[in-house]
Amino acid sequence: MPYSRQYSVEGDVFCVELSGEMPATALKRDDNLFEPLVRACRDRDLTKILIDARNVRTSLGFMDVFRAAKDLASLPPPQMQVACVVREQQYDPLFEQVANTRGAITRVFTNRKEAFDWFES
Repeated sequence: MPYSRQYSVEGDVFCVELSGEMPATALKRDDNLFEPLVRACRDRDLTKILIDARNVRTSLGFMDVFRAAKDLASLPPPQMQVACVVREQQYDPLFEQVANTRGAITRVFTNRKEAFDWFES
């Protein structure tokens, strides 16, 4: 299945559902992987993004995870919250640690409801 992104808004949360096979080159490009998502969220005057990556298939190495977290932290203003929902086998604490250390307000979940609960807390 080809890689795709679907956007929706649930209440005050901009939701992005990723699915399919993410090309290995997606994280090796010069541009920021999260920029289009953050731009779309800002265009709708929203400050909460939920990225649901449970249906995406990819193989990420240490540097890929580090770069993705660094890219995320470089974009959102301080008031933007970003929740990522992943399968348990996708979870890597490095992503959350690097992103938050660099100023992002980010959490990684394996359950969509927990992510929405975090937005409300």
